Amino acid sequence: MTIKMAKKKKEKIVTKIKVGDSRVKMDSEGHLRVRPRRYRLMLLNEATMRPRISFSTGRGRLIVWTVVTAVVLAVIGALLLGATPLKRILPGYLKRAQRSELYLMSETIDSIRQESAINRAYIDNIAAVFSADVDLDSVRRASEQALATQVTPLDSLLSTSQEEIDFVRRYEQRERFNASVLSPIAAEGMIFYPPVAASPMAESVDGTGRVTLQLPASTPVSAMYRGTVVDSYYTPSQGYTLVIQHPNEFITRYSGLATKLVDRGEKVKTGERIGLTTPSTQNSSQRLPVTLEMWHNGTQLNPKQYVTF
Repeated sequence: MTIKMAKKKKEKIVTKIKVGDSRVKMDSEGHLRVRPRRYRLMLLNEATMRPRISFSTGRGRLIVWTVVTAVVLAVIGALLLGATPLKRILPGYLKRAQRSELYLMSETIDSIRQESAINRAYIDNIAAVFSADVDLDSVRRASEQALATQVTPLDSLLSTSQEEIDFVRRYEQRERFNASVLSPIAAEGMIFYPPVAASPMAESVDGTGRVTLQLPASTPVSAMYRGTVVDSYYTPSQGYTLVIQHPNEFITRYSGLATKLVDRGEKVKTGERIGLTTPSTQNSSQRLPVTLEMWHNGTQLNPKQYVTF
């Protein structure tokens, strides 16, 4: 009798604990255990106040889901900023070359705008003159006023002294002497190749050092030294002309070619054929003479002083 009463009292106590605290439950062995705290997320419809989405989770799962969501959002944001045009809104995105290009473009736009305003003002003035809206006397007065306000440089009021004349003459002589001396020094170690292998039928050298040759028909013309073809053009009086830039600031020019074998921008080797003279099918009186020129630092040289042909 006593045992039964104890069991009933125990059942009453358990019932009271369950009603008062929903976290307490009894396992299969009759022991009381406290359930972990759980959290519920609900999305309610404001019109009916009924839940649309509802789920509950524990503290551990809540932390895991929070971390996973943050990582996913970070990855998505990194992909959007790294692989889409959205990265352009980031500060410091443009490179230095792009910033310089944009700066130059802005300056160009300003210049174009200024030129457009000047041209517009010029056109408006012309239109006003043709429409007789401008008094011609006002233009004359403006010109006279501009001349009256023009300041004459002080140097224009002074005559050239004899000392200045002597200094300029000595300077020109010294520079001319340096050019003639430095050219052979710059050519040391450079072995120039004869531009033509055939003996010329006639040869002449003018006062500047330009060599003109009368060559047989279809004679090949070769480069005197290795270099790069910097210019190539054609004229009816001289045929094709080739200009080759060589090392040590040497330049050679070949004129009177009927056919060119190289073009602008190509690199040539020493002795490489670059053109042909007038073919034998044409009249001998119409054959173009071949003219050879050599330059060093702007000074014209005589090619026969550097190569034998």
